[in-house]
Amino acid sequence: MNEDKRIKKAIETIKNSYVMSTKHCLDDENVQLRQAIEAVLKELENSIPKDVIRQKINERQFELQQEYKDFKDDIRLNTLQEIYYLQED
Repeated sequence: MNEDKRIKKAIETIKNSYVMSTKHCLDDENVQLRQAIEAVLKELENSIPKDVIRQKINERQFELQQEYKDFKDDIRLNTLQEIYYLQED
């Protein structure tokens, strides 16, 4: 199972269990926890898997090779690489 499918399955599991079971809890701590979990889930749903970014980097490198262009001056490639390595800093 690839990373994207694992993340989607984890999101569904969390939605179907904890988030839904605490919807009716009015305790402040549970409400805050539910809101935090929902915010994280929303961010995950709107994120791009690293595999997709890596694939786009490879595609752009291939395009540049075909055009005999230098990698270091390509804004698109540099941006993709910055996104890919963003969390490693």
